[in-house]
Amino acid sequence: NLSFRELTEKAVKEKISLYSADFSGADLSYMKLSGADFDSANFEKANLSGADLSWAILKYANFKDVNFEKANLSYSNSEHAKLIGANFEGANFSRTHLGYIKIKENQIKDLLKSMNITII
Repeated sequence: NLSFRELTEKAVKEKISLYSADFSGADLSYMKLSGADFDSANFEKANLSGADLSWAILKYANFKDVNFEKANLSYSNSEHAKLIGANFEGANFSRTHLGYIKIKENQIKDLLKSMNITII
């Protein structure tokens, strides 16, 4: 029997769309999920610390209260994603498409820092 992590990894490797999949509360820390299609997926309260989500499709995904600590989201498309309450400490959002995202005002500074943008 494959674990949840192994099934997720297999789906990503075989380029299977995980459209609208439910990953709420899942521990996906340090997984290689680069290029995956997570359009409209639910990651609420999931642990994505250290995960590689570079080039992933994350449009309309729910990342409420997600831990992105040290995760790589470079070049991903997170358009319309909900990022309310997410932890961005040490995450890499460089060249990430973040149009129309939902985020709390007090998170903006941390998100900009993860994109290597400094507010003067």
